[in-house]
Amino acid sequence: MKLLIIYQIDEKGRKFGGVETCIRSYISNAPQDWDIEIIGITQKNSGLKVGQWHDVVFEDRPIKFFPLLVVRDPNQRPIIPLVLRVAFFLFRYSRRIDFKDRLLNFHRIEPSFSLRHIKCKKDLFVHGNIHDIHNQYTESKWKGLHRFYFFIEPFFIKQFRKIFVVSKIGCEDYKRRYPEIAHRFSFLPTWYEPNIFRRFNSGQRSVLFEKFGISRKGPILIFVGRLEMQKDPLLLLEALTLIKQKIDNISLLLVGTGQLRSKIEDYLKEHNLASNVFLMGQKKPSEIAELLNLSDLFVLTSAFEGMPRAVLEALACGLPVVATDAGESSLVVIDHVTGFIVPERKPEKIAEKVIEALGAKFSPAKCQENVSPYAKEIILARLYKDLLNSMHS
Repeated sequence: MKLLIIYQIDEKGRKFGGVETCIRSYISNAPQDWDIEIIGITQKNSGLKVGQWHDVVFEDRPIKFFPLLVVRDPNQRPIIPLVLRVAFFLFRYSRRIDFKDRLLNFHRIEPSFSLRHIKCKKDLFVHGNIHDIHNQYTESKWKGLHRFYFFIEPFFIKQFRKIFVVSKIGCEDYKRRYPEIAHRFSFLPTWYEPNIFRRFNSGQRSVLFEKFGISRKGPILIFVGRLEMQKDPLLLLEALTLIKQKIDNISLLLVGTGQLRSKIEDYLKEHNLASNVFLMGQKKPSEIAELLNLSDLFVLTSAFEGMPRAVLEALACGLPVVATDAGESSLVVIDHVTGFIVPERKPEKIAEKVIEALGAKFSPAKCQENVSPYAKEIILARLYKDLLNSMHS
């Protein structure tokens, strides 16, 4: 099996987000006899020359890496979308790349245009519902050109042998729009790492407060995600303002970073929430698991989602969840069993459900049970089988 992944990820995996987590996970757990190559990006002073293959270690395994361009900060959103720059340089360097006997994995559809002339086996991963590109909260540059996107999509989509869609709703939509190739579309659930995200015992949890410098004054809420419009952490802060009127000693851990951080800091000062909210910044998965274990409730206020990994990870730690009705959260968040789904994205409705959830007695074991079908071993076994079938079909 020769797997060639094409995405704007750097050789150190420093770009963060759900797509990057997915790629890192399925590379690190792939069978050892698979040859894995990545065509991606690199950062300044990495020592890697663009347009050349390099031997690197990615997620503790040796791979071949081909940087297309140098990016100062892969987590910033430049005027010219990074994915379009990747597509341009992919076309420019395509003659230096051997595509023979390889299965190409694309995680954005745009770069596939550069290789439309290459006759090889190609799969596509769609990380969400494509109709969210015209959601008012999206950061996608396609937002103002969504009609054009849906016009050109048919010219791209039919080149792929298999299309994995990380949204059940999105997958059904593709099948409806492309009935002649409906069999190529498959819903790929997100997964979690059970060896990292698990319920700690009470003794383990008690020492975590000191480690992170957090004092328990009252109930602790936690949010994990990019501080971007899609995740809408400002909506959560609006809800927190209302919650504080009922529970003055409430605390919120905001785990993640992004372009909304400065606006969040301004909001905390303006609404006197600085003593209630801890801006934790970006954390490693093991640290996120620890923060989940010292919290009482996970809250997600996204405008749209695929299948949010953070929700799975919270439930795997025995933590109930209050989430807006976005993406596939409702597959695992069951009202009165593992938390609540909030149908309306209004601060008062979110505050109401958070207060109700904090007063309820959710079973950590039930939270873990509901999410267990999405453990890494189960979902990745299916994915690897599908990739092998795609390679040999």
